[in-house]
Amino acid sequence: MKNSVEYGYPNNDNTAIKIPLYRFSFNKSYIKFLQDNDKKRLELIAAKIFDSEVVLSNQVKIGITKSDFIRKFTNQIKPEQIKNIRVIKFASGALGIWHYYIFDNDVLTSFNIDTDYQFNKN
Repeated sequence: MKNSVEYGYPNNDNTAIKIPLYRFSFNKSYIKFLQDNDKKRLELIAAKIFDSEVVLSNQVKIGITKSDFIRKFTNQIKPEQIKNIRVIKFASGALGIWHYYIFDNDVLTSFNIDTDYQFNKN
């Protein structure tokens, strides 16, 4: 992945001091972070993934079938129960993170991760 630094306003407030945002990109895909100095770690701001070369730690990647995707999380849902579902959303209100997995013809074509951080997420 290619990395770069851009600067953004917290809460999209252009009267605030800009802070560095770290963008890791690969082809059409990207992941954006900010450095949390108090926690001494990077915090996810957003991600948009379109390329099969970007693989999550649970082996989710573009091109996976919807049934294989669901089996990575639960065996309680049968493929026929989600046959007509195009978008699967995972939400963690406590963490302020939302995942959107987009399927076309039962194959994962892209996914987005959004957070409650208020920065430009593109």
